[in-house]
Amino acid sequence: MSNPVKASNLTLHVTIRVAPENIKPFLDALRPCWQGVVNEPECVFFDVFHDSANPGTFRFVECWTKDEKWFREVQLKRSYYEPYNTITTQMWLAPRELQFMDRVEGWSFASEGYLAGSQKD
Repeated sequence: MSNPVKASNLTLHVTIRVAPENIKPFLDALRPCWQGVVNEPECVFFDVFHDSANPGTFRFVECWTKDEKWFREVQLKRSYYEPYNTITTQMWLAPRELQFMDRVEGWSFASEGYLAGSQKD
């Protein structure tokens, strides 16, 4: 049986939990890493979400033009992750969760309203 889902791009969902008092220090440490990531030509989308019902729970949604193998072997070894990991790993309340998914072609939408306020730097 053939797969009826045509995939395009790799999407990574990352969940990280920190104590509520560490929200600001976490975001401060994330910013330089985030800036490095969004300036990679293979990164086509990166959104950071916070769960207000569970303060300190963050979800990153990243979309890449490469596959999971490339992401693990190349992207995760970029130098800007080191300071971020050194600072934030000690804040994590549990190991971070990584979920790699394939974006389903033909099922994406983002309005200009959604992208309002977006920045790259």
